[in-house]
Amino acid sequence: MCLAGGIIGFMISSIKEFSLQFLRLLFLFALTLAVVYLFQVVLKEYVAGYVADEVDDTGTYLVTNVFDGDTIEVESGGQTERVRLIGVDTPETGGNGTDVECYGHEATDYLREALQGRRVTLQSDPINSSRDRFDRLLRYVYRDDGLDINLEILKGGYSPEYSVFPLSRQAEFADAASLAQSQDVGLWAACGSSLGRPTVQLVGYF
Repeated sequence: MCLAGGIIGFMISSIKEFSLQFLRLLFLFALTLAVVYLFQVVLKEYVAGYVADEVDDTGTYLVTNVFDGDTIEVESGGQTERVRLIGVDTPETGGNGTDVECYGHEATDYLREALQGRRVTLQSDPINSSRDRFDRLLRYVYRDDGLDINLEILKGGYSPEYSVFPLSRQAEFADAASLAQSQDVGLWAACGSSLGRPTVQLVGYF
């Protein structure tokens, strides 16, 4: 009887231990499923937001502010966005603690005259980022009459071609900037030039 009782007690103890192990495994499995589900939900929301950001180029936007020669603010549906024009890098105008650079105010004046209060369409570059580190949209900007603003900035000599980051229109933009430079248009005549950015000078705007 003692032997039988011991065997039964051992079996009961083993069953209890197995049950506990099974419950632990079941709990870990359920926890893993919950984590995976939450991850999928978060990932889905992130991807949805990213895709929406990538395809926001279908509508038209009102230009509500021109900050400088390559940055504007647009509004649509009560929402505003800052837009950094890609492929160009106009001289600084002294904002945000930067120095005033040669032809910076002329570039700003051009963009303000061209876009302030006008409607534009935006186009992202398929090989460039959608936003920069300041959360500005990186876009080509087309005025409501079809004018290619990024390209016009280069043609008018308001900026050198800027392709530090990947750009599908790099060759086109480089040719436009090179032609403006060869013809001494805009800053190429006013500021002098080097292999990179035009020579920085303080001129008439403080």
